[in-house]
Amino acid sequence: MVKRGFSSLILIFLWVGFAHSGVTKIQPLQLGPLQLPPGVKFKGKFVAGVHWLDNLGENIIILSKFGPFPGKSDRSMPDEEVMDAELHAYHYLKAKGKFALLWQTFDFVRGCPFDLDLNFLPKSLTITDLDKNGIAESTFLYKLACRSDVSPAVLKLIMHEGQKKYAIRGDTVVTVGPGEKMGGAKKIDPALATAPKVFKNFAVKRWQALVEEKFGE
Repeated sequence: MVKRGFSSLILIFLWVGFAHSGVTKIQPLQLGPLQLPPGVKFKGKFVAGVHWLDNLGENIIILSKFGPFPGKSDRSMPDEEVMDAELHAYHYLKAKGKFALLWQTFDFVRGCPFDLDLNFLPKSLTITDLDKNGIAESTFLYKLACRSDVSPAVLKLIMHEGQKKYAIRGDTVVTVGPGEKMGGAKKIDPALATAPKVFKNFAVKRWQALVEEKFGE
C-alpha cells in the first residue's frame, strides 16, 4: 500500500546532499498520484509526475489529461456526437514552506466528430541541467489530432527553465504508403532559437526521436 506524501528520509538525504556537496547535481525522482504533498493539485487523470531539488528549491511537475468527454456540437449539425479533451501540465515550486504554481500549460481539442487523439508522448517528460547552472530544464511532447484517416497530428515540444518557456511546434510524420511518408513540419520558437545552443540541440534531438507515429503499436 502506497501512502500519500513523500518519503521524508529520501527528501532529507537529497536536500542535505544537494546543499552541501558543492556541486549542483539534479536527481529527478518519479512520483505517483498518491505521493503528492498537500497543496499540489491537478485536473483529470494523472499521467506522469517528477520531483527534484535545484537552485530554485523543491520542484514538482505533473502531467494530466481530462477527457475525452462529450462536447458541444456545431450549430450546423446539432445532432452530431462530438468529443472534447484537455491536457494539463503544472510546475509547483516550494516557497515559504508551501507549494505554489510556477507555471501551468493547457491545451485542448474541442468538438471532434472523428477519432480524438490528444496525449502526452510516453516517457517524453525529461528533467535536465544542460547549461549546468543548477536550474533544471523540463521538457515534454504531446500531440493533438481529430482525424478519420492516417494523417499527421499536431506535435508540440514544450521546454521550461524556471519560468522561461521554449517550444517547437509542427506535426508528426506518418507512413501513408510503401516508402511514402507525410508530415514532419517543424517551427522553432524564437525564444528557443536564441536560447543556449545546448537547449536547441537537445530539443531538436528529442523532436526527431519522437516525431514519427507508429500506428498499431
